[in-house]
Amino acid sequence: MIEEEAYVVCLEAEGYAWVETRRQESCHSCLAGKGCGAVTLARWMGQRAARIRALDPINSQVGDRVVVGISEQALLKGSFVVYMVPLVCMIGMAVLGDHLAAGNANEEVISLLTSLLGLGVGLTWLFHFARKSSKDSRYQPVILRRKPSS
Repeated sequence: MIEEEAYVVCLEAEGYAWVETRRQESCHSCLAGKGCGAVTLARWMGQRAARIRALDPINSQVGDRVVVGISEQALLKGSFVVYMVPLVCMIGMAVLGDHLAAGNANEEVISLLTSLLGLGVGLTWLFHFARKSSKDSRYQPVILRRKPSS
């Protein structure tokens, strides 16, 4: 389980809460330190807060300091799907278009158009996957526990 500290900013009726986290400059256990791209990105983007909707099995209250978690498997699968499906569809359709247009004077144009079609198919599939997984509790962050006030 990947965990992050957050503050509850809003409650919803169906057992959900909106929590706010702050971007960190780097991971606490990272040895890369200043050589890490995440540090550079965080400095460039600033310390903006991220708001996410999380399952709330502990019945938290607005203002509570909590720990939010998401399963490593869900994060890995989601990351893989987001990056790879559109890319594989685009490359696959480009290869198919190149094969089908072999010898044609407009071979490159056909390959380009079929790759864009593949990208569109991949992004459409990704949109439907995201809608379906947004209702699946395995892919949603969950409030694990309250943090004691300091």
